[in-house]
Amino acid sequence: MARRWIEEVRQRGQLSIFPLLNDVWNDAFRRAFILFNLFAVARNLGVILTPGTAPPNPNGRGADVQITTFPGTDFSEGHTQFSRRSGDPIDRMAAAFISVPATPIARTEGQQPRGIGQEPKVLMVLHELIHACGLNDSDHTPDDAPDVFSTGWTPDIGKRPEDDGLHIGQTKAPPFVFNPRTVQLIQKNWK
Repeated sequence: MARRWIEEVRQRGQLSIFPLLNDVWNDAFRRAFILFNLFAVARNLGVILTPGTAPPNPNGRGADVQITTFPGTDFSEGHTQFSRRSGDPIDRMAAAFISVPATPIARTEGQQPRGIGQEPKVLMVLHELIHACGLNDSDHTPDDAPDVFSTGWTPDIGKRPEDDGLHIGQTKAPPFVFNPRTVQLIQKNWK
């Protein structure tokens, strides 16, 4: 069951995002931000992303969402947490906080561990931005369906970071796909 943003955010149809990322993530974040907005307009999601200029402050001015890093190397460890304002209904959120591992590492047999390439990071940010729209873990697309909101993606580690990609079964990414189910869940949550 999706979480709903407070009315003033829903009425704007925008989520302002404040990035507080290291150099490992800056390019992936910018690409994911642009891709999300392209999908949002093309699919009429009801919400677009805008740049935030200050961290979230549910009781004052600030972005709606902050994305930051935590000390970690596991590619699959991105997560999103929500907070609400005191006095608001328990099912309404006023801020979201996305965390991604500071230095995600690619590990394959026969190769030295190294930083993972951009494409897996772009997918991780896109996935967490969908959570920030209000979708919960229970809203994930089944693992065998190609969708940025699936949890079944496996990194395809190439010889160089720029060769890294992802796959679910025989489906490879990029390109990144927004499944119609995910589109409908976001649209419903932002009506």
